[in-house]
Amino acid sequence: MDKQKLIKGLLVSTWVIIVLLCFYLLGIVTSPGIYPFLEDSYINGKIQQDSTDVVEFSGKLNSELKTFYNYNLSNIDAEFTEEELKEHGGVCWHYSEWYVEHAKAAGFKAKTIILVGSPFSHEVALIWDNNLTAYCLLDQEILTCTKMDVKGGVNGLEKN
Repeated sequence: MDKQKLIKGLLVSTWVIIVLLCFYLLGIVTSPGIYPFLEDSYINGKIQQDSTDVVEFSGKLNSELKTFYNYNLSNIDAEFTEEELKEHGGVCWHYSEWYVEHAKAAGFKAKTIILVGSPFSHEVALIWDNNLTAYCLLDQEILTCTKMDVKGGVNGLEKN
């Protein structure tokens, strides 16, 4: 095997492991059934946007995305409406933009974050509430949330 390819493969693998470790350390990676509020998340097929809890709202968004998620690399440069995204599928940036659009419409703070790597980059969405009591990182179908302690620390740890 070519030495350069081996080194590139090791670097990409290391980068993926570091990103996954960061998600784990930021909070809990949820799976279906973790949050009981996900069952009644919809009214007339639309996500309820009256929630003031960013973790609850992010869970609802994540649950909704899972109903139509379809990773399709051939659409990497395509611009889609929501209906077209549901029909044709997309890549990480399509889904992170979808999360941000819905979060902002519900009154939450949100932005996309591009994780720059070589040879690949990756885009995720970060959603937080106005008081920064919690934030959620949404990476396609993965939801990672962290609630802030009232003392200003993360998960009960005080700031130094």
